[in-house]
Amino acid sequence: MENNQTGKNRLTTLRLKLGITNLKLNIIANLIGRIWIALMSLAFVPIYIKLLGVESYGLIGFYASLQTIFALLDLGLGATMYKEVSSLLVQEGKAQQLRNLVKTVELIYWGLAAFIALLIAVGSPLIAHYWITGKSLEEATVQQALILMGLVIASQFVFNFYSGGILGLQRQVLFNAISIVMATLRGVGVIGVLWLISPTIQLFFAWQLLISVVQTVLCGWILWQSLPHTSERTRFQMKLLAGIKGFALSMAGNAFLSLLLTQADKILLSKMLTLENFGYYSLATVVSSGLYIIVSPINVAVFPQFVQLVSKGEDAAFKYLYHRSCQLLSVTVLPVATILALFAPEILGIWLGNPVTVKNTSLLVSLLVTGTAIYCLMSVPYYAMLAHNWTSLALYQSLVAVIVIIPALFWATSQYGALGAASIWIMLNLFFLVSVNHLMYKRILQTEKLKWYYQDVGLPWFGALAVALPARLLLPSQLSFLLTIGAVSSISLLTLSGACLTTPLTRNLIKNRIFPQVFSKM
Repeated sequence: MENNQTGKNRLTTLRLKLGITNLKLNIIANLIGRIWIALMSLAFVPIYIKLLGVESYGLIGFYASLQTIFALLDLGLGATMYKEVSSLLVQEGKAQQLRNLVKTVELIYWGLAAFIALLIAVGSPLIAHYWITGKSLEEATVQQALILMGLVIASQFVFNFYSGGILGLQRQVLFNAISIVMATLRGVGVIGVLWLISPTIQLFFAWQLLISVVQTVLCGWILWQSLPHTSERTRFQMKLLAGIKGFALSMAGNAFLSLLLTQADKILLSKMLTLENFGYYSLATVVSSGLYIIVSPINVAVFPQFVQLVSKGEDAAFKYLYHRSCQLLSVTVLPVATILALFAPEILGIWLGNPVTVKNTSLLVSLLVTGTAIYCLMSVPYYAMLAHNWTSLALYQSLVAVIVIIPALFWATSQYGALGAASIWIMLNLFFLVSVNHLMYKRILQTEKLKWYYQDVGLPWFGALAVALPARLLLPSQLSFLLTIGAVSSISLLTLSGACLTTPLTRNLIKNRIFPQVFSKM
């Protein structure tokens, strides 16, 4: 009996080690992919603004908001499929069910994509005339850009389904290799097209459409090639949706409310501000959204592992992975957020080289980055809840947030403009960081709350602030371009080091793997 228990413990330990090894590989692949995608998009923003103008860049920001809005039409199927693929993959005799489920949801996605393209095309004259407030752009130009936006959004809508399936199958290295190639073609290619042919917003979106279609078709083929093969014919089976409708509807409701929560500021400001000022806000949003690029690789890699550990009832392994994931997220996000928030004028000056744009964007970046960093800290706990099939808390959180944030944003924006909206974002996320996590730890991971606040979040943020805040106070206001680059780079490296040395995960890694001989003599 004792030997059997010992054997089970060894098997569990082996599985955990293999899972963590695979997790590390996926996180690295996701991180490389996301960083490259970010570089391809952010690096060319100054060129976009120079070639197209701030108003056209405001349209690009409006496109990003539209894309997020129409993502709601998946009715929670995207997140549900991601979870179901991960779960069915480790269950015996479920290959045919998995293939049929993918076929069923795929056809639904294509139908919804056609609806999206048609709806935006039909509504484009109204949006161009009544919603978008432009000065230099003609109404016909805006309308043409909107129609192309609709086609790009429709293509990306289906791509999101295919990418979720590929990631659920844990083929994340391949997916990120494709993403890197496509991001390069998307970023470098559009600059060439705008430079060589014509710097118009229509041509910008036409190129985005071409790349999106190629990416969608390629990922669809890869998903089907990666699914387990069976002898039976793959069929459309609507009844398969019955088993997942509860989770899917909860996810759909949460997605809808989360959309209002994260996009309400942009939707309101696109109407209440001029297109030029909305362009500045969109630029600040792009910078703050860079934090999602860091967070997403961790969440994408961790969630399938969470689902499989919960399915197997391996609670100890789940807690171990949970804290490691939270600390990894904190030690990567918080130093970056701290530097962006405290050194926004210097970073924007290096990146954009336009004093007017820097002046109008710096404080917005500081505020939005701070709020977004707090929002990101709640992501691993959120995926822990989803792995336990607990969606109601996040749903109620989003419902309360929407009820509060929409009138608050309207008042703050009317009184203080974009700065008021950005300040509301910080206050809302601070409130939920405390309240929602308190409720979560009462139901799952009951003994882990203090460890999360102290080790997973508190120590990394303290380590980052302990370096960056004095550096901000001591940094001279007038430095040359090269000295500014050197100063910001040095402070960034020291801030990351401070966070790593105060975070248990990375401190132990440094102590045991990188400098074991040094620490053994201390």
